Amino acid sequence: MRHPIDTYKSWQPKFAAYDKWDEKTRKEDRKRQAILEMVAESGEVLELIQKANRKNKSLDRDRVLDETSDVLWGLVGVMNEFNISWSELTEFNMEKLEARNK
Repeated sequence: MRHPIDTYKSWQPKFAAYDKWDEKTRKEDRKRQAILEMVAESGEVLELIQKANRKNKSLDRDRVLDETSDVLWGLVGVMNEFNISWSELTEFNMEKLEARNK
């Protein structure tokens, strides 16, 4: 059975507000909006860490799951707008990390 993430090109747009924009909306605007949404969701993860640190408490797994799933959703939006596949993304990252460690 295929994992839902393998169908990211079909499930992410159903939930993206900017996917409902009319056809006149510039492609560049859609790309920027996708990036902004990904970064905003990442900021919410950072906020969880800051609050836990400030209160000297452990991170709550369910809250981390909730916010990181939103980051994933945002990442998929960026991948859709820039036509990046999971294999391209992971291969690029692995090559970059390997080169850094040489």
